[in-house]
Amino acid sequence: GREDGVKNGIKSGALEGQVLGCEKGYELLNEIGFYDGVTEMWLKILEKGLNIQNAKKPINERLIKQLTSLRELISTYPIENQQNVEFLDLLNKIRSKYKVCTSLLGV
Repeated sequence: GREDGVKNGIKSGALEGQVLGCEKGYELLNEIGFYDGVTEMWLKILEKGLNIQNAKKPINERLIKQLTSLRELISTYPIENQQNVEFLDLLNKIRSKYKVCTSLLGV
């Protein structure tokens, strides 16, 4: 009975691990997609010369630089498993850059 239990445990553990991996992967890429969409929206708004904060203020070049930098960081995030990539370190860099951008936007 013990041997059957070990075999079934290995089988069900692998299945649970796969399901959990899919769920966490979806959550991570959902967050990255949100950052990408927000960044794209603000870059397009700024390209058209609209300044949401105050129409009399010139467009902030630092903001455009930060948004562009965030876009580049997002594009480096892998969408497939890779062995030598620190997913969480890169995600933390993206989160930090996003916070800087929202601070510059005043939102």
